[in-house]
Amino acid sequence: MRKYFNIKDADGNILNRFVGEASANQGLVNQDWYGTTIAYVVDDEDQGLDAPSLRKERDIEFSVTIDRMNPLWWDSLTDATKQEIISWRNTWLDYPTTGVKPETRPEIFSK
Repeated sequence: MRKYFNIKDADGNILNRFVGEASANQGLVNQDWYGTTIAYVVDDEDQGLDAPSLRKERDIEFSVTIDRMNPLWWDSLTDATKQEIISWRNTWLDYPTTGVKPETRPEIFSK
């Protein structure tokens, strides 16, 4: 099971959520996070998976993969590659409800 930690501001608002150990990331305290000072880092495994955090993770993954594609690139792909991307994307789209994400990116994005 993954162990999550949250980066929070002084008011307890979550600035971001990551996978890992909170204790290993305490050095982030008092650092600037996009204009807000990090007040504390705390483990979050007891809260489980929440859809907004999973959607944010998905958005980050798409920003460096699918969002960089253009119609010309898509049209140049083989049908097998297109199907692989479609399947991978659908798994990511279901991620906020299932908590299951693809293990690897399609090979086209690994280059």
